[in-house]
Amino acid sequence: MSRISENLIICSLCKKYFTDARQVFCGHPFCYACISNKFNDDNQILVCPTCNKAHQFQSRQQFQSSLMVDGFLNKLVKQFLKNKSRRSSQSSTIIINGPLSASCTTSACSTPSISLKSSSPSIVSIQPQATTAARLVARCSSCQLRAELTVCDHCETVICSKCIEQHQNIINSDVKEKWKSCQDKYHDINEKSKRYDIQQTSIEAEFNSIRKFIEQHGIHLIQSVENQRDTYLEMINDYADKYSSNSQQDDVKNEYESIDKRLRKLLSSENMDANDVEDFMLEIQHLESKIEEKNEVMKLNPLKFPVLAPPESIKISQLFGKLMYKCVDENGIEHEQKKEMKSQVNIENEMTRKQPQYNDKGDSDDDYIIVNKNDVHVKRLTDGRKEKTTSTTLTTIKQKHMAWSIEYNSIPHFLQIWSTQLYIVDKYGYMEIKSFDKSNDLQKCPQHVKTVRLFDNFKQTGEGETNDETIIDSFTIHKYYIIVFKRLKQELKGKIHLFKHNGQCLKACIAHDFPSREFTIDNDLNCLFTIDQRQCSIYRTDLLAPNDQLNDIDYINAFNNRSKYIEFRKDFVPLHMVINQKSIAVLDKHQHVQVLDKKTKTPIFEFSDCFIESHYLWNIGLFNDNSLLLKLDEVNSIKTIPKHKFFQLSSINKQPIQQFEEVDAFGLIVTLTNEILIGIRANSKGIIKCYIEY
Repeated sequence: MSRISENLIICSLCKKYFTDARQVFCGHPFCYACISNKFNDDNQILVCPTCNKAHQFQSRQQFQSSLMVDGFLNKLVKQFLKNKSRRSSQSSTIIINGPLSASCTTSACSTPSISLKSSSPSIVSIQPQATTAARLVARCSSCQLRAELTVCDHCETVICSKCIEQHQNIINSDVKEKWKSCQDKYHDINEKSKRYDIQQTSIEAEFNSIRKFIEQHGIHLIQSVENQRDTYLEMINDYADKYSSNSQQDDVKNEYESIDKRLRKLLSSENMDANDVEDFMLEIQHLESKIEEKNEVMKLNPLKFPVLAPPESIKISQLFGKLMYKCVDENGIEHEQKKEMKSQVNIENEMTRKQPQYNDKGDSDDDYIIVNKNDVHVKRLTDGRKEKTTSTTLTTIKQKHMAWSIEYNSIPHFLQIWSTQLYIVDKYGYMEIKSFDKSNDLQKCPQHVKTVRLFDNFKQTGEGETNDETIIDSFTIHKYYIIVFKRLKQELKGKIHLFKHNGQCLKACIAHDFPSREFTIDNDLNCLFTIDQRQCSIYRTDLLAPNDQLNDIDYINAFNNRSKYIEFRKDFVPLHMVINQKSIAVLDKHQHVQVLDKKTKTPIFEFSDCFIESHYLWNIGLFNDNSLLLKLDEVNSIKTIPKHKFFQLSSINKQPIQQFEEVDAFGLIVTLTNEILIGIRANSKGIIKCYIEY
């Protein structure tokens, strides 16, 4: 029988037998301790020592959990060491429940090695090494009779050939009993799950009923407030009109001036007529009556200064009632325990502030700077489950309002706006183009323009697997063309493809030999910003305007001619970046955000540790006023409940001012007019939603 090859069970790193053999993603095995020492904690990358493939991770913990235990190799090592120990022993004596007979001496019994092939899945036979060697004879642990024995691989007891089948039945019975217990537990949890699904339907119906009531009651409350507002405004306008009419004296003034002018002329005349005098007397009497009437009105209506008394304090939460949850089991039986739903978010303000230090290298704007991230002002969002010794402020955060939503025929990983057009792309190159009526009015639903497949080897998300193992890592739009960065799933480097704004290919397969996986276009500076996590830096590439005189070499040279724009300290590893007209915001893997001035590269403000318990800050957006959009992902969640929380964070006091939630969000952008566009996965399709300030 074939024996175990020693080369199979030796680690290529330590050159010793495998100790706790583990496999990396590419399938190569190493000792757990050996491969753990090869992990780079600075950039969270493991390069396989065998095939040199790079594997990117978010943390050492994720890397360790990805290492698969190689049970087969571990078993081979165990068998090999056992065989080696037996071969090295020149003689052995096996005593089972009593001494051996004198005929069984040490020179007559030897233990051979265990072969890779076995006559039974659980019982491994021991065969003599040569015809001259004595057989292994001792008392069977089952029947207590002397016979030629074999070793059970399951429990490592010695069994004679007659008892092997019975012993195997015992082992099989144990397995069946264990499996039966597991089946019972599975059926039990399956039944509970079905009952929960039935109850979930009732719960969703109740949610819809409550949601409808809240919407209708909200409309009623708004209408009541508007009616009260209109009543007050009408009262104010009526009084103002009445005061204006009471104080109006133009008619009296005009009549007085007319009589005075004509009477002066009459008195200075030498020919005064008695009829004229009589007429004047009548006019004077009429004027006096009007003056008396005016005086009486002013006495009855004295001046009143308007004063609006301060309104009584009203708890907004009481306008809709108190939202509570009834605890029910899978059978729908209610429990007494009730828990109030948290509708507010605690905002913790730590009072200690220190200005970060910055080391500026070079005197010109073209030089890059090194940002030294030391102590930063910390703002933490918590859901109320953590108790802190510092003071906290309970703040009700306004909800964002959804303006419109449209369907998309794949999973929307990337969203971009150019002029009046919205571009929606999945990770394989399926693109839909929508059009708005105006570039500055994005709050109305866009209309479908066309569908484009950017690549020939296209595989739409949700379809079966193909030979295409490439994915899109970045999709961004320049004023002259669309830039797409595509790479193999297991590689950091890839190729850049250029397309016209209508989706036609302009330039394909421009090699990009840098480990940069996130691209951002700045059309004002006419450049491309890229993140290099290994260098903890942001690089800048100046872009070309397409013309007939440019060839492939010109484009290759342009995209590979990058300059360092900002270099961060090693403890700040950038993940995502976003820009507006004046600023650039960068998120690192430790959930720190820095907002810097694009021109001077100096910091505007920093934000750290912005998470709700059990949520992780994974993406950001940037508004025109430098307020941040924070996308918080729940680490462990169920798809039927919201697992993403979005907060708009004020750039002034670093506090959230608006929020909304989504279940399965992917693409995210903040437009130039401050609308928020979110790409949502709905099974294998997608939905694009637009959120605006309510």
